[in-house]
Order: sequence, then structure tokens, then C-alpha cells
Amino acid sequence: MSFFRRRTMNSIIVMGRKTYESLYRKLTGRHIVILTRNPDTFYLDNENLMGDTVVVSNDLQLGMGKILDCLIDHPEVDRERAYIVGGEQIYTLTANLVAGAYVSHIEVHVEGDAHYKLPEHLTVATNHPTELGNEEDPFRSYTFYETEIAG
Repeated sequence: MSFFRRRTMNSIIVMGRKTYESLYRKLTGRHIVILTRNPDTFYLDNENLMGDTVVVSNDLQLGMGKILDCLIDHPEVDRERAYIVGGEQIYTLTANLVAGAYVSHIEVHVEGDAHYKLPEHLTVATNHPTELGNEEDPFRSYTFYETEIAG
């Protein structure tokens, strides 16, 4: 997870409610937009926030506006990009908006019913094998995909 930490530090992260609820440690240095169909019924425990700044919305554009307003006095935050970290419905919602994707390759079998489908407009830009990977951190490599630019 050190790759994720390095990549997303001082950044905005967009995720769905269930992904947020699955976090088991605080994402210090990250600013989170939680998308949920029912923001009024989502209880945000201010004592146990999982990011430095957290906003809840049922609309991506509104949520991004709210988080940018909150970060007006934080010039260290990357405002040029946001990281979409799941779940499946959020990936689907944002598929046409992304200009790139970091896809981690992890050697572990996980049961699940939700999957990331790479948007068709993205193509392989670079593959990055890594020497990392052990029982504690099975991360092996990642592939960066980006929008194909017509030449």
C-alpha cells in the first residue's frame, strides 16, 4: 500500500460510501469525497474521520466543488487530478471522465462480486514491475493506462 500512499498524498480521493466504510485506517494527507445516494442519512463521525477533509454528496460535481471550497487555504493539495478509488458504481459513474488509471497487480485471490472495468478510451502507457511483494504486502506491479492521443 506504500505505492497508494505515495501516489495519493496531498490529493483528492473520490469513493463510494461502502468503500469509505471499509477503510480500516485513516488516510492522513488525503481529502475524501464520499458519493452516496442518500447523503442526508449517512452519519459522518467527526471524531473518526478517515481523511484530513471529508465531504459527502450525492453528486460528483457538487462534491468536488465542496471539497475544493474546503481546501482553499491548502496550496499543497493537487487540484489538477482526483483519484477514483472505488467501488464499482463509482468507477462506472466516472469512466468517461478519467484520463488515466493506475491498475495494481496483486498476487492474492479475493472473493467478490464487484470488478473494475477499464474504460475503453484508455490504453497501456507503461508497465511497472516492482521488487515489492511479500505476505504482508502482496503488491507486485502496476500498469498505467492513459487516454490515447491521436497522432
